[in-house]
Amino acid sequence: TDAKGYSTFVIDRLCTGNSSHPDPYDVCQTAASVSSINTLTTMLRQGAIKEIVDSEQYSIVHVGHSYGSVVVYNYAVQFPENTDGLILTGYGANATWLAQTFASYDMQIARLNDPTRFSDFGPGYLVYDSAFSAMFFQLYRPFTNDNNTLFINDVKDPIAVGELLTTGIASGPAEGFTGPALVLNGAEDEAFCGSDCFATGDPSVPSI
Repeated sequence: TDAKGYSTFVIDRLCTGNSSHPDPYDVCQTAASVSSINTLTTMLRQGAIKEIVDSEQYSIVHVGHSYGSVVVYNYAVQFPENTDGLILTGYGANATWLAQTFASYDMQIARLNDPTRFSDFGPGYLVYDSAFSAMFFQLYRPFTNDNNTLFINDVKDPIAVGELLTTGIASGPAEGFTGPALVLNGAEDEAFCGSDCFATGDPSVPSI
């Protein structure tokens, strides 16, 4: 908790980072991540996570980026009563460009792409192929440089096949959610805007 009374509770999503890496097909799906976040959120509301003092008195705002925002949005669809606000970065509801984006990843089996780091991962865990792939879908010149490109490739983390296949599981708008929401995208976001986030994607709505 900082001097202004705000606390940040950061997790490695199920199947990523330092979290467990279960079956990448049947377990690692968007619904499982949503369920785990609901469990952790409920624990915070009950004050059961001792490192966050008096968490049961807090409003809880859920923050995501890219696929994490997909998870957070789905959370608001399924558990609208258990979130007080949303911050969705690198996110949009238009899935037109997802196929193009996944193709640009040039996905490889993680343990074959980098045996040193990922030898313990099953074949259902994938990573993008190279620094070039990272540059295409994550970086935009002149606002980056070669060092950033190489760094992003060096710290890449596998994603499970089941997560990719359940990215669009939301059944519609989060009608039960009535709190504030902030959606923030880079102007050139590839996955959700097709590299032009000033276009609305809806012919009936003028572009910005």
